[in-house]
Amino acid sequence: MGDRVFNLGLKMMNNDLRMKSNTGITIYIILLLFIVTGCDNTLFNSGDISRLDTPVEEFTEVYINDIFEVYLYQDTVCKLSIEGGSNLLPNIEYKVVDGKLSVSDNNSAQWSRNYDKMKLHISSKKLLYMDIHESSSIQCIDTLITPQLKVFSITDYSDISLLIQCDNFYFVNEGTSGAYLEIKGTAKNVGMWARASAIIKADEFISENMTFETESIGNSYIHVKNKLVVEILNSGKVYYKGNPETIEYLNEGAKSKLIKID
Repeated sequence: MGDRVFNLGLKMMNNDLRMKSNTGITIYIILLLFIVTGCDNTLFNSGDISRLDTPVEEFTEVYINDIFEVYLYQDTVCKLSIEGGSNLLPNIEYKVVDGKLSVSDNNSAQWSRNYDKMKLHISSKKLLYMDIHESSSIQCIDTLITPQLKVFSITDYSDISLLIQCDNFYFVNEGTSGAYLEIKGTAKNVGMWARASAIIKADEFISENMTFETESIGNSYIHVKNKLVVEILNSGKVYYKGNPETIEYLNEGAKSKLIKID
């Protein structure tokens, strides 16, 4: 008799657990459907392409914190225009603090959408510094005229195309990633540090003096008129134009990998 009561109690307990488990699964499915349905506009539908033009305070530095297509303009005022799906625009965050413009994409579940990169049209009076933290493309629409410009590519990969006229220019990319930099224009003094698999195409960027350091496996192309200081620490070669009066080799291996081209 005791065994029968025990087995009956165990059976009732198992049935109760199954009912609770099924109830929990049902609640979970309902919540999931609610979330998906409620967020449908931002998760699965980016909306019609729209453009938001917004006035911003004056800035000289730009920080790109997410994946964007960035277009740079020389202007008499500082402006920002954001182009992309109408359902995504409200979640693009931008701010200017102490002359630094930072832009981030706060849209969630980006894996669920198949849409083109959001586009940033950035106009500045004098751009001095750019920090790229995510894999973005950067393109100059106008020639940027500035006393100096520093570009830091701290991301897995960036595709950068610049037109500049400046006194001083500096570029470096993340030591474990790649970058492609194509640059045209003129500068008095240039410092570039190519790392990992970066490729620098600067044979139409005429500099008076340049310090070029490379740890990259990619080849680079430069143009120097007066003085070239060079260090080559990996398999990537450096091809140069111009007839610098002085070439200073910072390591012995650079002598065989610095190659003159017409």
